[in-house]
Amino acid sequence: DCITLRVGDGAASHGDYTSIQAAVNALPPAGGRILVLPGRYDERIRIDGRSNIRIEGCGSRTRIFAPDAEDGPVIAIADSQTIEIRDLVIFAEDQLAVAAVHGTRQRAGCIDIRCANLDIRHFQRGGIAFVEVDGGQIAGCWLRCEGEFTPRNDPASVIHRPAVFLSGNDLELRDSRLTGASRKSLSTALGGVQIGGGSRDVTILGNHIEGCYGHGVTLGSISYVPARVATHDASLSKYYVSSFGQVQVYTGFYLTDDNCFGLDPVSPPTDPETGEDLVPISDGPLRRILIEENIVTRMGGCGISVVQFFDLANQGEMISVDDLVILRNRIVAVLVGENVAYPSSIAAVAAWGAIALGDVSRVEIRENLLFGNARTHPLPCCGIFALFAEDMQVVENRIQNNGFRVDERDDSRSIGWRGGVIVGQTRPGALDIVDDDDPDAPRRSDGGPALRVHGNVIVAPQGRAVTTSGLGPIQITDNRLVTQSGGMNGWLVAASGIRTGTLDMQVLAVSMARIAEAANEMPNMLTGHAMLAAMGGEIVAVGNSGFSSEFYLQGAGLSTAPYTPAEDDAFDYQGSLLAGGDVMLTDNQMRLDGLDGRVSASISAVALYTMDSVVANDNQISLDLSVSDFVAIDLMALGWSLMISGNRLKEPLINCFLSAMTVGLMNTTALNQATHCILAYAPDPLLVDHGNSEMVEIFLENRICDSFRNGIAGLGKRAFD
Repeated sequence: DCITLRVGDGAASHGDYTSIQAAVNALPPAGGRILVLPGRYDERIRIDGRSNIRIEGCGSRTRIFAPDAEDGPVIAIADSQTIEIRDLVIFAEDQLAVAAVHGTRQRAGCIDIRCANLDIRHFQRGGIAFVEVDGGQIAGCWLRCEGEFTPRNDPASVIHRPAVFLSGNDLELRDSRLTGASRKSLSTALGGVQIGGGSRDVTILGNHIEGCYGHGVTLGSISYVPARVATHDASLSKYYVSSFGQVQVYTGFYLTDDNCFGLDPVSPPTDPETGEDLVPISDGPLRRILIEENIVTRMGGCGISVVQFFDLANQGEMISVDDLVILRNRIVAVLVGENVAYPSSIAAVAAWGAIALGDVSRVEIRENLLFGNARTHPLPCCGIFALFAEDMQVVENRIQNNGFRVDERDDSRSIGWRGGVIVGQTRPGALDIVDDDDPDAPRRSDGGPALRVHGNVIVAPQGRAVTTSGLGPIQITDNRLVTQSGGMNGWLVAASGIRTGTLDMQVLAVSMARIAEAANEMPNMLTGHAMLAAMGGEIVAVGNSGFSSEFYLQGAGLSTAPYTPAEDDAFDYQGSLLAGGDVMLTDNQMRLDGLDGRVSASISAVALYTMDSVVANDNQISLDLSVSDFVAIDLMALGWSLMISGNRLKEPLINCFLSAMTVGLMNTTALNQATHCILAYAPDPLLVDHGNSEMVEIFLENRICDSFRNGIAGLGKRAFD
């Protein structure tokens, strides 16, 4: 690997050329290795249609400066292959530092591009951009966001890019630092890394990302197109062809009164030339993404987030990611910017969080630390949010102290998702087997879970530790689950809105929204979440629309009845799915910490429902409440069949009505230890409710719980008889 040409600046060093570009031009067609000796080089370098070129400096002693303030990259690589840039310092305050792009459709684009050990001093226009690159690596680089934002009176007129932008196939960012210049305040640059739409096989490994106002890792990209072409496929295709090679960059942000940056997630842009409205369009789904062992801290936005959430009522767009692994990352103290809460019109389908995802399938989130995020400014926040998820596994994470309790700091009272792990809608994947005689027939599930939450420590300052509604197997096992706030009296508000003696569906829908609004969560977007809001579930709330197979109800299509067209568009397979609704809640420790000094009232601490099987065994549920708090029922479970046993249900004596209420066609609620009475409902031949120990019987009239069961519970029994 011999040196082909040497470049010196003519002052500090001497070589074959005094210009890097001149040396590139002098290389033979076969390429070669250029050594850039110590010195200062004021120039731009362009490598176009070349191959097998390596430009290597002498580390911090080789410095390249842009010669002017134009926006073009300092080093531009177009339609080239096997190019390596390494061991240089690049100063690019007013322009992009390094760009590798697919120049024209008639050429092959960039293949095998590598950047190594670069020290890049950049600002709002970005550090390194790989656009439609097939095989690329950025390793051991330090990208520092430096400089001052100008013009401050018109922030929307300035292009803001992430520190690293990657789009294409087989790309890697590893062992690099993407940081702001100051540890005391956020840089006024976007920062972080963004994976562009349509990318495949991308790895983000072992990086340190800190100190800018954007997200740490941004998934997906969008193009803003004229609203007039957005809904017409032919016009949209023509628009993309005509704009090929143009990088449309828009980041919703605003300048606060004290000259700080905050993210505004939904502010729509307009075309600066024509003034017509532009709408966002996803640039395509991501596939096979690995985000591993990164440190993400002090970012204004989320730790890991999709680039945008969309108004699904008016636009069927989502950022989709298939085969996503988020493994052993530390996401600490992000969401420190003065960001804007999502408006009520889309608060149901969007969220701020340490990890905030849109439409994902085959996703594994494992062994991450998500701690102390959104603790600077009041903002609705959760640990992990996924709007739509197929086969999602959340395993052995520590998710704690994300967001404020409403009484603690959050005086904004903004509507938005709050909690630990929140999955809007979940279901398993589908087998790729089509019935040739009936292509529209329901498909079988692939055997995986809809959602598995296992071995985590989840402590939510406000909102539930776990919330989900979906179809298919849902498992919540071996976790420590804590909610640090009591209910918000939402159920009382809802009850007062329902007309006496009538079932008015419009009023009922409004009431369900009031429940969520009073709980400072979200206006419910789905039937499943409305049902959960009615049932309560301050710590855990799980709803499942799957039906048992015992009477062939899956084949009748009932399992997918609650799905809407927007939901079907989100999942890989758009159609009916043969999946049950098994819900498993076992071996968990759960705690409702209501010792926050507020008066609260809740329907239940744990709420489970399905038209299939519920198994809730060997859990410890503790309610720590102030004297003025009240939770009607500790554990509420509704299902086709129930197996509730071996649980310890513990509540203060005067703050709770029932330890458990279970209702099912088949119901085994037995061998539990409880503070208060346990009521179990089912037809007599299918009810097993013996062996429960109920502490309240020691302090009150002996066999008071039997009196309950023979009195109030008799109403339920007569309903089954």
